[in-house]
Parts: sequence; structure tokens; C-alpha cells
Amino acid sequence: MEPIKFLINENILNKMKKFYDSQMVPFESENLLLKAHAIGCDIEVTSNYEASFLGQNAVHEAKHWSRSLAKKIEQEKNSDHLCMHPHIGAAETGSADFLGPLCVVACYADDEALEIIKNLHIDNIDDLSNQEIINYAKLLKGHLI
Repeated sequence: MEPIKFLINENILNKMKKFYDSQMVPFESENLLLKAHAIGCDIEVTSNYEASFLGQNAVHEAKHWSRSLAKKIEQEKNSDHLCMHPHIGAAETGSADFLGPLCVVACYADDEALEIIKNLHIDNIDDLSNQEIINYAKLLKGHLI
């Protein structure tokens, strides 16, 4: 996962220092102005005022400090795209008992594959019959890794 990075100003840095006061992490680098660890996110601000957010909650933390980022995220969330970036997904199915069969499937979908998936108009996998799932799998297997 790539960190979310953007430039901030000194005013924002001071607000971040107050906000993350109890979550600050000691650092010795002269290049860092702030280092903190929030739940699910590591935050750093370098001497050139570049803020970096890394972790599963990076978007949640970063959008507090950048209105433009928050607006962009909201636009992506409200768009009709299935997802905005190439995607890796996995799923498993089976009998759910200890000795029963289990099938795990994973794939990588690039921009071309995402467009094909979007055009299939699959809203809910639970609404599909086994045969429909098999038919979709046959259509998709040549486009997914």
C-alpha cells in the first residue's frame, strides 16, 4: 500500500501536533517534524512539510488535514465506478465445518477487467444461481489474473 502524501503548512503542522499529542513517537531524524502512530495509521511530517499517512486507516486520518483530499475521496465514493484502481480480491466458499471442502479463489483485476466486470451488472452474488456464477467465471477467466 502506498502512503498518502500531500504538503501542509505550519499552521496545519501545529494543529497536528496538538491533535496527535498523546500518540507521538520519539524520533531522532533531523528531517522529521512530526511522527505519530494513530490506530491503524503511521503519520510523519518531513522538514519540507510533506505529510505522509500509511496504514489501513490512512485515508480516514489524512482527510482530516486536507480538504481537497476529503473532497476527492467523497467524489470517488459517490462515482458509479466499481472501484477506482486496479484491485486484488479473494473469496472462499465451502461447507464451513472442520473437515469439509474449501475453495479459495483470488484474482487481480486491472482497468480493462474492471470495465468488463462493471458491464456485467452483477449487483449481488447471492442473487445468482450456481450456473450463472459458472457462466460469469467462464466469461471472466480470460481477463483476470
